[in-house]
Amino acid sequence: MTAAPSGGSGWITGHPRVAAGVAVDGDGVLMTGERIVGAAEELLVRPGAELEEGELLPGVPVIRRGEAWIIPLSWQPPAASAPGSALRRRSEDLRSSIRSACEFRYGFGIVADLEKAPPANPYLRELRRQGARFAGWWATEGKALVLVVHGAPVPEPVSAAALHVVPLGWVSDARPARRVPEVDVGWSGPF
Repeated sequence: MTAAPSGGSGWITGHPRVAAGVAVDGDGVLMTGERIVGAAEELLVRPGAELEEGELLPGVPVIRRGEAWIIPLSWQPPAASAPGSALRRRSEDLRSSIRSACEFRYGFGIVADLEKAPPANPYLRELRRQGARFAGWWATEGKALVLVVHGAPVPEPVSAAALHVVPLGWVSDARPARRVPEVDVGWSGPF
């Protein structure tokens, strides 16, 4: 993830920003995760569907980088990442909601090995270069939904999270792509 500006109140997708931080709408973050996975899935199963850069859903940005789609989920400046902060709790809830929605649809996820030095795969190598500390994925329709979490190693707090939609061969050891192109998956928040 490209370094975000320091300071600020942080950001979580699908929720309006207000002066004091992030407002949670009536549906809350748990439904936001379900809606995000559902919208991504709908695009994957529609023949000839193309995703344009802009918004996946209202308030949910999407960035297109070649064959990769990046759906930023949250960005937390150091002050907002303190244990017990509201933004940190809501960001954790959103990641949990995304994971639950994917597990309900596709079963348990697979954790990508980001610790190989360096990963042979340009996509995984780029995730590591961008500060990802976790990437779990689920396969659907020849694509992978990859939940990416950024931040210093545990026990440090998460600094950002995103859902990537990439070709399945970019992450699958069982069905690897013959060639994985170099791809920039960096983004900065807040949006």
